[in-house]
Amino acid sequence: ELHLSDQMGLFLQKTNIIRDYLEDYVDGRAFWPQSVWKKYSETGDLGYFATLADGGESDEEVRTKSLQCLNELVTDALELIPDCLTYLSKLQCAEVFRFCAIPQVMTIAT
Repeated sequence: ELHLSDQMGLFLQKTNIIRDYLEDYVDGRAFWPQSVWKKYSETGDLGYFATLADGGESDEEVRTKSLQCLNELVTDALELIPDCLTYLSKLQCAEVFRFCAIPQVMTIAT
């Protein structure tokens, strides 16, 4: 069951990283995986998604690439939901279930 609980934690962490991108970027932190965002960033910089187009691209092109990157990250996080639900279904104690389920439900809603 350790694998399932790890998947729950990963889902929460990935969702927080996605949601807090701009705040983290402004504060000089970057948690998005380079293997994903470098596919979509024309400049090779994570800040590419936080700015308007400057150069040959239009704002619409930047928005499209930003959305494509975000979609890949969100899809990656959503793939963890079945393991999260399996883990929750195995919990016997109501208090522990609520402790684990409430953050998961709030994260899915995010």
